[in-house]
Amino acid sequence: MVKARSSPENAFGRQSPIRDAFIKRSAHVIERLAERADEATLAEAMSAPTDFGTLARVLTDVGVMGQQ
Repeated sequence: MVKARSSPENAFGRQSPIRDAFIKRSAHVIERLAERADEATLAEAMSAPTDFGTLARVLTDVGVMGQQ
């Protein structure tokens, strides 16, 4: 059984508050991108071979969102 971690850890196995904050903030951006993109755009993005490629495709198609 794999134990879920409550917080990301750095390479030394310690929790990182800045990494936590970055992940939370980035997750909000990804949620907004997913809400703005149509399903065809999301499906196309999901065909990318990597996670980074998926995100890059959505960013390219949806564009810069600005600050909210």
